[in-house]
Amino acid sequence: MGGRSFRQGDDGVPADRATMLLRRDVPVEDLSRHCADGRHAVIALTERAAAHLASVCDGVEWILPFEIRDRLPERLTGETAFAGIIDYDRKAIHSLVKGAEALRGDGYIRMIGGSRNTAEFLDSGFIKYFKEQIGKRGLEPRFKFTGYLPYGEFVDKIRTCRFLLPLVDDYVDGGSYTLKLPAAVPYALGLGVPLVVNRAVAERFDLQYMVCYPDDDLASGLQAMQELSARDYAAMLEALDRHAEALYRRNIGVLAGLIERITGRGGAVR
Repeated sequence: MGGRSFRQGDDGVPADRATMLLRRDVPVEDLSRHCADGRHAVIALTERAAAHLASVCDGVEWILPFEIRDRLPERLTGETAFAGIIDYDRKAIHSLVKGAEALRGDGYIRMIGGSRNTAEFLDSGFIKYFKEQIGKRGLEPRFKFTGYLPYGEFVDKIRTCRFLLPLVDDYVDGGSYTLKLPAAVPYALGLGVPLVVNRAVAERFDLQYMVCYPDDDLASGLQAMQELSARDYAAMLEALDRHAEALYRRNIGVLAGLIERITGRGGAVR
């Protein structure tokens, strides 16, 4: 990956509400040699990626990184949202346009995110095409946009949502999501917000208790979401919390084991 940095947050925003993301170049080296002396480790972010790397390197571990945050009661009556960039190459935006026709009454999708440069954002080819498509179908009332949000506010907005839409499947972005981690998954686990998610992706991350749909048929997922009873939604939240706790404990165990192996010292895991 290229060495580009992406800042989310404004100057003067406290450290816990701003984040610097840095893409680093992938080291050109033999991974098996990298791990041979036991002082280094390779950690993948999905189980499939770890299995893929196991063919070239022994002892690859995987964790699904997330931080468990307090759950908000607003989720019960919150919005359904997509959080991220409108990018037809990397997201199944076409399914969102088609799927929005399944929304009933005053239902809408909240589009969370944007660019600090509003003019540049609105001039984007993908944004123009998206607005043309929803305009042709008379779907403008089905979408509401937050515009750019500093990272802390971006996360806080997701925390209040009833459902989050990852908009990924096994075909977008050159099929890369068969191995990599969709950003919506750690958001869901960490913030306690369920997903309306492609079934193949759900099965990969043991999320079958969420609202799932086949292929790019997001419309069927949105229909199922609208038919969900309050009791079933509460049960989904309970399943999500159990899953998050179990996976978080697993993450800690894996990291503790790697630290013990590298340092030669054991320690209590809280």
